[in-house]
Amino acid sequence: MILQFLYAQYDLLLNNGHEDLPLLGRSPAMVSFGLCLDNDGNLVDIMDLRVSGKNKMQPRTMLVPMQPPRAGQNAPAYYLCDKANYVLGYDEKLQKMLDNPPTEGDKLRDFKKLKKKVESAFMNFQKLHKEILGTDHPISRFLDQWQPHKIQNHPRFQSLLKDIKGNSNFVFYLEDEDVYAHEDNGIKDLTLKTPVDDEDSKGQCLVTGESDELSRIHNKIKGVYGSNAAGASIVGFNDEAFESYGKEQSYNAPVGKKAMFQYTTALNYMLADKAYHSPFGEITVVFWANKPGKYGDALKAVMPGFANNEEAAEYSNLIKDLILALKQGRPLKHDEYELDPMAEVYVLGLAPNNARLAIAFWEVNSFEFFLRRIADHIENLEIIDANNNLSSDRILWETLPQKGKDKKVPSTMAKSFALSIFTGGLYPMSLYQAIINRIRADGDVNAIRAAMVKAYLMRKYKMMNHKEVITVSLNESDPNVGYQLGRLFAVLEKLQKDALGPTINATIKDRYFASASASPATVFSQLLKLSMYHSAKAKSGGYWEKVKTDILDKIGTQFPQHLSLDDQGRFILGYYHQLRAIYTKKEED
Repeated sequence: MILQFLYAQYDLLLNNGHEDLPLLGRSPAMVSFGLCLDNDGNLVDIMDLRVSGKNKMQPRTMLVPMQPPRAGQNAPAYYLCDKANYVLGYDEKLQKMLDNPPTEGDKLRDFKKLKKKVESAFMNFQKLHKEILGTDHPISRFLDQWQPHKIQNHPRFQSLLKDIKGNSNFVFYLEDEDVYAHEDNGIKDLTLKTPVDDEDSKGQCLVTGESDELSRIHNKIKGVYGSNAAGASIVGFNDEAFESYGKEQSYNAPVGKKAMFQYTTALNYMLADKAYHSPFGEITVVFWANKPGKYGDALKAVMPGFANNEEAAEYSNLIKDLILALKQGRPLKHDEYELDPMAEVYVLGLAPNNARLAIAFWEVNSFEFFLRRIADHIENLEIIDANNNLSSDRILWETLPQKGKDKKVPSTMAKSFALSIFTGGLYPMSLYQAIINRIRADGDVNAIRAAMVKAYLMRKYKMMNHKEVITVSLNESDPNVGYQLGRLFAVLEKLQKDALGPTINATIKDRYFASASASPATVFSQLLKLSMYHSAKAKSGGYWEKVKTDILDKIGTQFPQHLSLDDQGRFILGYYHQLRAIYTKKEED
């Protein structure tokens, strides 16, 4: 089903102005250099096709003849665009060995093995182009007269050898025709007739249902966070245990060449465009719809990875406009475009798994459905002084020491969190518990952590039909003991700070927050006795004594021995709400 929707997405992109979408028989390649040839095959110039990057020159993307996956000692050459060892018979590591050849042992064996591999690559490239272009084409003439071992002395390569790496791709430029060879219309037709895999057979394609030449190996998917830079596979079989009925490799899941090209091209295209995907912990979430439009923008409002505050504000304004329009029954409009609430939207979660990709989750529903889920998620997170800084990555990072630096959020937690947002299910308890554990460990009750605690409890109570109400800001009449204990702790901390001033070494929060939120009876009696001293010394002691007394009346005569995990969350919210109220009052004064 996923492949079918990706197959259809290719046609949708192709028919709606995406001119840079690779056509059948073409694939994108990162190209560094162009060999400019005259009609006799002489090397006229070497064109540096790289573009300026952040810190260095980077290859540019060009659409070249299809480059299917290849592997093995005698891997096939690519047509009209390939790496230096195929096009020129040049390998930087081999060149260093040629300058100072080893004479014995493992180094000599490695040298001979690498030399044979590079020579074989160049011969395969030469043979392929002679077979397709004939011997009179400028490229064939160049390959006939080229001498790889003399590259260092070639005047055209003198200044560029230091920049030619093992992954540097080359293309050809035909000077007399003033065109890149891979863009020459006369050559394009030949590429489509070139056999890519002689072992392929015909059969019924599972994606289209039509008879087609089946793909033995599928193109790699690139751009998934944490996966191999060279790409990874969604469909593939490399072990007999996964094969059946005598079928090998991808013949176990027969997909025609056209369908394979379209689904891989569509997915790679969306993974190269930030409008269609976003990171979610270790998962990459890809989203698209069955009709043109910026449907993914609304989903990105709850995604992590905003480049800057301006971008975050843009998505925030978009989602607010759409949610308000949905609630008021108006057309879903934003700026210059309108979206169909009944458009079918697809949300695909991809996780890295060595050389393969795992499907973390797959959701299909109407745009209105997803919009309502996002609206509910945003409402759940709403809390005082959050400053709209509640993107999903910030929430996930709060579960980690050092706020996520040099550490990774468990993929299972990210997956469960994403699913809870898009389906409206319970937020993962692992996320809730991890945040509470971090608060107990470092005592930092910030807006992001408090918002997620509130969201978890709100959704849980709603799904269990509990009548308890959790508010955005301070609720002095909240009957929950955990909440009132959190309020009380905030007041006691305020009294201590007012009494001892800014020079205090450690507050009661630093020493007692973890035990107070889990086992109140063990610490609150001691803290109340200590507060009497602080109250007498603080200027505003009388006012806070009244607040303290009011809270104690709501708690009752006995502190609970233990608080449940839910009530520990209520404690955190009571503390956060009361603290915000204290500082809000201070600013007003």
